[in-house]
Amino acid sequence: MGLGLIEILILILGVAFLFGPGALVVWWVMTQSHATDSAAANPSQPARDPAAELARERYAKGEINREEFEEIKSTLGL
Repeated sequence: MGLGLIEILILILGVAFLFGPGALVVWWVMTQSHATDSAAANPSQPARDPAAELARERYAKGEINREEFEEIKSTLGL
């Protein structure tokens, strides 16, 4: 005599109860790891440096000349 429908459902629910939380943890860790890897590996979006942004703005407004801008860039290591 084989398993009935109720026994099969109980078996499936038991397996899901045992392995479901572990699968969710693995899935969460993998998505978090992928998110940080893709952000670090995307060179099309340079890191925002407030000092560099300020220097660019001041140069664009004409508050500093090219020599001063280049000096700031070299000081900041850009």
